[in-house]
Amino acid sequence: MFTGGFHAKQVEFKASAAILAALHDMGRTEDLHVSPNGKRLAIVGFAKDRLLVLDIQVRKSGKERVVQASDYLQISSPHLNMPHGLFWVDDNRIITASREGDISLFEVPKHRPDSRQVVLEPVAEITGMDFPALCTPGSVSVFPSRKAVSEVLICNNYVHKISQHQLHLGKQPFFDGHKVLLEGQFDVPDGITHGGSGKLFAVSDHNKRDVKIFGAADSLKRKSKPKATLRGFY
Repeated sequence: MFTGGFHAKQVEFKASAAILAALHDMGRTEDLHVSPNGKRLAIVGFAKDRLLVLDIQVRKSGKERVVQASDYLQISSPHLNMPHGLFWVDDNRIITASREGDISLFEVPKHRPDSRQVVLEPVAEITGMDFPALCTPGSVSVFPSRKAVSEVLICNNYVHKISQHQLHLGKQPFFDGHKVLLEGQFDVPDGITHGGSGKLFAVSDHNKRDVKIFGAADSLKRKSKPKATLRGFY
């Protein structure tokens, strides 16, 4: 059990007035994620039912790092309903978890209209029809488990369950392999991420105020205990 402290640093952020206005217009945000190539930052607008994608560059200024945003794109969709979590699958595709909706995979266009606003339809989804246990999905993590197939882990926030899915990439992406992975250990799990090797993943618990570390998903049973628990978060 970890009971120590840590120090967080503020990172300098530079952007044009138009980008800062788009950020301000997002209102309440709940998640953000950097694309694998480090050139795009996606942010969830929970109350506005939209995403904001920034083109970014991270550079050093002395001993500090500076994030410079050069352009932006606002993404809306009828399939974004209280979006709470997101994850870049690759440099062009992003998966979202909507608490009042479903799991959606979007292809982010390279072209930016003058308005910097687009309305997208998902290229693949997980709905309650596909997987009846899907309920209030709020956070998502993706890890490539084998060629063209990725493991997807989802926090189903208010039913206190983690579910596992398979995402098949290609010209026509689709999800399958849906199952409840873990239950009985959480009280509003609302954050999840794979470790770098995929052999571990972490789940943050909103009401228990801890982070649980589990082994590889394929080795687990529904009531499996975590390998470690980090406490002291407020």
